[in-house]
Amino acid sequence: MTRPVFATLAALAWALPVSAEEASSSPMTAAQMGADLYQNYCATCHGKSAAGDGPLSEYFTTQVPALTQLSAKNGGEFPLARVVHLIDGGQQMPFHRGAMPSFGPTMMEDTAGTVGALNAEVYTRGQILLIAEYLASIQS
Repeated sequence: MTRPVFATLAALAWALPVSAEEASSSPMTAAQMGADLYQNYCATCHGKSAAGDGPLSEYFTTQVPALTQLSAKNGGEFPLARVVHLIDGGQQMPFHRGAMPSFGPTMMEDTAGTVGALNAEVYTRGQILLIAEYLASIQS
């Protein structure tokens, strides 16, 4: 998926307002919205700056990856599809004495009550794409 298509999908999925307050707030970029979601779902393990040094990282049996190095470890190209699959649980990683938690179902459950069950999957996929957009924006 190309970045313009990705950004459009993320923006469309994010367009489903959770509340009237969110609907009237000023527009943010996909990366800015993804940064907020990253802090909520990922920073505890991967750290606020995505360096792999979150407060829970000391409890893992393997090093938590620095998410700022994903492009560098992938020939200079951000591995968008792989990142999306890792977040939603479609691809497993050998961390935490098992697999990285699947955040897709967690995120869907978190939003189902506010956007309705029918929209929860679309909204969740948009949230995952926004996190991936944020990670793409912080590559070193």
